[in-house]
Amino acid sequence: GVSGFALLVPLWILGLWLVRSEAGRRPSMAFDPIQVLNSVSVSAAAAVVAALAAIPIAYFAANHDSPLATIFERATYVGFAVPGIVLALALVYFGSGYLPGIYQTLPLLVFAYVVRFLPQAVGSSRTAILQVDQRLVEAGRTLGESPSGAFKRVTLPLTRSGIVAGAALVFLTTMKELPVTLVLRPSGFETIVTQIWRAQETALYQYAVVPTLILLVISGLSMLVILAQEGSKEGL
Repeated sequence: GVSGFALLVPLWILGLWLVRSEAGRRPSMAFDPIQVLNSVSVSAAAAVVAALAAIPIAYFAANHDSPLATIFERATYVGFAVPGIVLALALVYFGSGYLPGIYQTLPLLVFAYVVRFLPQAVGSSRTAILQVDQRLVEAGRTLGESPSGAFKRVTLPLTRSGIVAGAALVFLTTMKELPVTLVLRPSGFETIVTQIWRAQETALYQYAVVPTLILLVISGLSMLVILAQEGSKEGL
């Protein structure tokens, strides 16, 4: 029943919007495939940067039981706890007032995504690192590897599934993030969620059908990646 209401009812409503809409055609509201490319590219960039930034934080938090390690890990949750619109407005003030060169650019948008969703990557990576048998790391050190070498040859391969799962989770949530995207995107940079928002704002719901279906497909594929990585950790 839950699955039916979560999946079938929205699809049914999308069909109603497409079939029963009586609003006139408006070419400026038409869906553009470049919106998919924009969404996927900026979400993938945020996922990669977040995954790379999460590795040292997760490793430090997993291997050091100290107040400093706890502070480092807990600090990443600040961006997730703050509402997206508040984070976006803060970066607007900072970018326009102190770094106008990056204001309304893709690097600032990706940075906002990373700040907002970094805890997802940190949590997944930390869990994977905690599951590594430390005897394997010690064996690598005994065979002559340096701490960094043991991390590259032992820890990193064993935690790859957790890192990928965290990156996929960041990708999925970035695809659906609306407030940060609306406020910080460059001029003319339209994504799937901004197209859906424009259609809802003008009550031209038929123009939201195609981007919504595409977003559902991409979200489903992202979930498959996450579930596949979870399965790999169990040896399935």
